[in-house]
Amino acid sequence: MSRKNKWPLDRVTLNVDVTRKTREEMTGPPRDDAFVHSFFVEGAQWDTQTGLLVKAKPKGLVATLPMVFVKALLVDKQNTRGTYACPVHRTKSRGPM
Repeated sequence: MSRKNKWPLDRVTLNVDVTRKTREEMTGPPRDDAFVHSFFVEGAQWDTQTGLLVKAKPKGLVATLPMVFVKALLVDKQNTRGTYACPVHRTKSRGPM
């Protein structure tokens, strides 16, 4: 998106929304953005009805998120009201690797 729109990379940010759809329900990729799958949350789960993180089920340490929609936009166009800046890790490992 940055290259296509000739946006300077240091002025681009990502807006991420968790959808209600599973990978199997997707009909195709979005035109300019991306859907991402295989995100997991630890100690919680995603409630698709409310669109919120909720407490994990008993003995449910790890839960899969539905498809995540990722959209690139300019930093000055980003609306952060009502959002949560959530850390993302690419591994479940903790400590030095």
